[in-house]
Amino acid sequence: MIPTFLLSSESSSSDDELYALFYKEKESDVEDEDFLEDTSPQYSDTQFIEQFRISRQVVKYITEKFSASKYFNYQRGPFGKLDADAYILIFLWFAGHETASYREVSSHFNISVGTLRKVIEKVIYFLSNLSVDVIKWPTPEEQLYIKDQLATYGFHDVVGIIAGSHIRIDKPSEDPDSYLNKENHYTMQIVCDHRGKICDLSTGYPGSVDNNTAFRASSLPAKLTDKCGDNYILALDDGFPIEDLEQVPQHLPPNYNSESPEDKRDGITRRQDITNTLPFN
Repeated sequence: MIPTFLLSSESSSSDDELYALFYKEKESDVEDEDFLEDTSPQYSDTQFIEQFRISRQVVKYITEKFSASKYFNYQRGPFGKLDADAYILIFLWFAGHETASYREVSSHFNISVGTLRKVIEKVIYFLSNLSVDVIKWPTPEEQLYIKDQLATYGFHDVVGIIAGSHIRIDKPSEDPDSYLNKENHYTMQIVCDHRGKICDLSTGYPGSVDNNTAFRASSLPAKLTDKCGDNYILALDDGFPIEDLEQVPQHLPPNYNSESPEDKRDGITRRQDITNTLPFN
């Protein structure tokens, strides 16, 4: 669900004009006046990720896709044009600095609030439509490679790790309290590979339920046989009680149903390893 406040069309030209008028005399005092052109290019790779949450290589990939999409057009604000790279960097900054207001972000990049809203709206729609090409189940060749990589961590015949992840996002417009989880955030169910790349995603189930209920209600259980076949399995994080998933034992890591104390202890350790493997937990 796209937060409705991000897609508001209330940003009129008068809003842009008022903003430009208000800052006209202060333009020379803006601390980050040349942030995109002068400051961000000087960041080290580590600093860049700290500020924008993803690497330069990923930004370049997204920018190339965005510039060729129907969602991009040169946006002119009070202080000049914005190219595709600026769109993506501004959006990433906005998304990664959750305490920053629209005014603060627009001032940071020397654009109007109206322009910022248009940037956010366009990039959100672009990323939402791009997701089907990015979040997808690995091919047979990719599954074989993932299996070999996860085997080095002690997970044999595993082609994906399933877990729930808490995300801090704006609440839905309808019945928001029903979707809060025990951490007072919202939850999405994911399956990722050895790199933490998401290959299956389920959202929208009320967060007040446990992981197993959300899992059973998702489309994943019905697709496990097609996705994993007879040769591969999914590994679970420690939020999924093992006994509740006996209906699909062929997709669980070995030893999970063993009565051996050593196997159970090893299974618990491996389940915790899965949780620690996920970069977004």
